[in-house]
Order: sequence, then C-alpha cells, then structure tokens
Amino acid sequence: MPADEIIRMSGASSGAVQMALLELDLAGRLDRHAGGKVSLRTA
Repeated sequence: MPADEIIRMSGASSGAVQMALLELDLAGRLDRHAGGKVSLRTA
C-alpha cells in the first residue's frame, strides 16, 4: 500500500505516519516496494 494512502485512510498527519513507518522499518517489520509502497512483514 502506498504511504500516501495510509496517511489518507488513517487521518493521521503525514509526519506521524512517516515516523511510524520509520520505526517499523528500523525494527525490521516493514518491507518497502517499488512505487513507494510498503507492507508489514509476516514472519
């Protein structure tokens, strides 16, 4: 899902969503894909 869509659907600020995505990424729980899409790791 594109980060922009997460921001729109959540109603949270862009900064808050980007911070949450960064925290998930640093914890190894996020996969980044082409086109700015992200997904949670399942394993």
